Amino acid sequence: MRTTITAKSGEAFRQTQIQYRRSEKSLVKMARRAQVTGLMRLFRAQQLSTRAGRYTLAHLHRGAATVFALIVFVLFYLLAHDPSSLKTSEVHLTCAQVVGAALALILSLSIIPAQRAAEAFSPAILKLYAQDRWLVAAFLILAGTTTLSVLLGTNFLPQMDARLSISVQFLLLGFSFDALLLFYNRALDLLIPETAVQLVIRECTKQLTRVSRIVERLIRLQVLADRSNAPTDATRAIYFSASQVSGALRFWIAQLDEIAHKLIARRDTSAANDIVTAMGMIGTQYSEARRNSLILRPDFDNLFAGGVSDISEVLNPIYDCLHVICKEAAKAPNELVVKQGIRTLADMTTHAMTMIHSSNGWHKAPLAFSPCFYLGLCATTAVKANMGDAVLTAVSGFRTILLSQKKDVDTSDLEVQSLESLLKLAQASYIVPDAVWGFPAVKAILLAARHEIESDGYYDRSKTALSYACALAPMEIAMEKAGKRLLQTFPPYDLGFEASVPLLLELVARQVKVDAEQSRRNPFDDFLEAAEDVRHHYRELAQTDFEGTLLRKCVVDSLMAAARVHWTLLVQPPAGTENNVDDVDQSLRSLVSWVPSFFPEQTQPHRFHINEAADSLACLGISLLEHDRIGAARDCASAIAGLAINSAALRPEPFAIANLHQRLEVLARAADALGKTQAAADIRAMIQRPATVADSDWPHFVAARQNRLHDLNRSLQERRNPHRLRDDPISELQRILNRGAA
Repeated sequence: MRTTITAKSGEAFRQTQIQYRRSEKSLVKMARRAQVTGLMRLFRAQQLSTRAGRYTLAHLHRGAATVFALIVFVLFYLLAHDPSSLKTSEVHLTCAQVVGAALALILSLSIIPAQRAAEAFSPAILKLYAQDRWLVAAFLILAGTTTLSVLLGTNFLPQMDARLSISVQFLLLGFSFDALLLFYNRALDLLIPETAVQLVIRECTKQLTRVSRIVERLIRLQVLADRSNAPTDATRAIYFSASQVSGALRFWIAQLDEIAHKLIARRDTSAANDIVTAMGMIGTQYSEARRNSLILRPDFDNLFAGGVSDISEVLNPIYDCLHVICKEAAKAPNELVVKQGIRTLADMTTHAMTMIHSSNGWHKAPLAFSPCFYLGLCATTAVKANMGDAVLTAVSGFRTILLSQKKDVDTSDLEVQSLESLLKLAQASYIVPDAVWGFPAVKAILLAARHEIESDGYYDRSKTALSYACALAPMEIAMEKAGKRLLQTFPPYDLGFEASVPLLLELVARQVKVDAEQSRRNPFDDFLEAAEDVRHHYRELAQTDFEGTLLRKCVVDSLMAAARVHWTLLVQPPAGTENNVDDVDQSLRSLVSWVPSFFPEQTQPHRFHINEAADSLACLGISLLEHDRIGAARDCASAIAGLAINSAALRPEPFAIANLHQRLEVLARAADALGKTQAAADIRAMIQRPATVADSDWPHFVAARQNRLHDLNRSLQERRNPHRLRDDPISELQRILNRGAA
């Protein structure tokens, strides 16, 4: 019994100790949490108090005179004990003279910003300055305090205490001095061009807001008058056209354009950029106000254009002004202004793409083409002036435009214009020395093709990208020969780029699926069409003289990557497409047959490039043999044999031919290991003496081949790394032999 009680007591004591420790840890955590929370709140309070103090100090000067006058008011009222001795009327009249002099002073000083507006800006800006609310407020305050001072000086309230009357006069003086300070600060602001721009924007926004409200009121009245007929976009457009707001906006746009030219001549970059931004803002605001009143009327100058919108009457002058500003800034030269103009046009194009006109179920963006066209003109201007940053901004704008397209909105004319502009920029990069926008322009074209495939499938944009890449290849070869392409790869054939030609084909391959509604349709139709275009693209490239450049290797590597896309579909076809994979097999066989054409007989390419191409073909052939694609594997071997024939055409070298024959032997041994003896025999039959090798030289070639076969046998006995960066057919053969032995 005692032992049991002792054991239970000890257990209870241990549990109590454990609970105490847990409670202690919990209390410590709560204390730390409370401390951290308190410190955070204290820190936030300090930040808020510091911010409030800074704000107060920054704005205290605006009412400093009034605050000081209020202090004097209190002190005077409390300390003055003999009201009868105070000369109230004289004090008031003297203060009235002081305030009147201040009023005369501000009227005199107002000539300075008026003269500035007339000289540096335009008479229209002078009218805005005359209507400035801050100047008017300062004038009214001074006029009011002067009148009240005179009124108090007449002693029209005889029962009013003299102390109170003079104290009120102190407050009036404080108001007057603060109004004078307000006028001074505003006069300084009006000397800054950015203030004139802000006033113009405010005036245009005010007019647009007023007209929009009137139009909405008229629409509501129309609905109340006839509920059966709902208001249409045409009704709103008629109301807007009757308001004459477009004429007012064009007037202010012309004023901004005039000011911009003066600022560019004075090399005031910041103010000129503000004007360019203001033009874009006015155009965007007007477009937004007309979003529900977008209609198209016939264009009698071009009846097949599909109609024009009256919104362009305001937008087109903006585009033209921006173009002229960019041209003048390019002559200055002032790249920052050109860059801002290009960025503004790109933003306006992107916004115009959201202005959709619907008719008979057909959606289009009729306002998007014009800013894109002017964007191309400004980009051309920047190219002629060799303004690299501005051209890069244009390329970025075109890329944003192309990637913002939606499949349910017709923007085909916009797409064609953007792609043509990017092509011109890419071509210009090969002419202008040290141009940096060539590759970004090509990447933008390829990314546009990728976007089209992802959103709408394989269509014309991808074909255009392929044709553009082929057209630029000769110029890229010339740049590489000139040493301008160190550590750079042409984007269409850069396997690390997300929109290279093989990756575009892979993206099409991922979309292969069986259409339940069209069961008779070949699910590989889109892929086969894309593969045919890619094959035609490489066929045209094969006719190009690469002049021993590294671009040939990149092109061949991309071709083999496209072939591996075919192989992936053959090995792992999507569900339900197994009966149609033979078409993919035939496309693959046609594609690999063009590899020898990149190493023609009349040229002597780098031996390493030929060996790498042969390695890729051998590895692909082994993979095809594993999956019983005998014909495609035989075509891979035939391509290697073609490489051997072409390399021996001009100056046959024993070991160069022996290297290629070794790859054929690897393929043949792989076929033997997989039990495909006939395929092995056919492949070995391709190991032949080239016609250009003389009988006297043939023993040297045979000895070189035996040397390479000996190297092959020795390599098969060694342990090779299966994770090499490039294709290794010997490792693949070793893997198959080891699998057969197991």
